[in-house]
Amino acid sequence: MSARRHAVSWALARRSTALTFAAVLILGSFSWFPWFKGSTTASTILSLIPLADPLAALETTLASRSIEFTILLGALILVGVCLLLGPVFCGWVCPLGFLLDLNHGIRTWVQRRLHRFNMRWPEIRFPRQLRY
Repeated sequence: MSARRHAVSWALARRSTALTFAAVLILGSFSWFPWFKGSTTASTILSLIPLADPLAALETTLASRSIEFTILLGALILVGVCLLLGPVFCGWVCPLGFLLDLNHGIRTWVQRRLHRFNMRWPEIRFPRQLRY
């Protein structure tokens, strides 16, 4: 398998995983979907395993001036997974990367179509550091 084909297959797998997680997040907002409840801030899997965005957990703790065990445990689980597996959450689970890739693909597609009619898309360059 060539290096390009290998990279494309990994990108497809990563995007599929992120799209699946985005679909689970959307389905989790409905009462008839019992396996996953919550939002991107805090959620539970099978009404048993809490997951929480560490920054949202810190914000909630500071705003309420109290420590909620469930949100602290959920944040610690996510931080532990990230420490063990590296940037797996951001690369494979978080749907933001998928949405940014989708945005780039749509922009490229529109630019190609506009180029056919000798029209240009306005070029706005942002510093790469803003990406993070």
